[in-house]
Amino acid sequence: WRRSGAHPPHGGWRAARRRCVRWADAADAVRAQKGAGAAPDADRR
Repeated sequence: WRRSGAHPPHGGWRAARRRCVRWADAADAVRAQKGAGAAPDADRR
């Protein structure tokens, strides 16, 4: 079931997911700091 490129760098899926969660938390914090004045998807463009 191992396809080339399917595996993340050594550290495992859990480490990759933890990184993603941390990045999402940071993005949420930045969005909260910007306030309701900024577009909801401004950082996704």
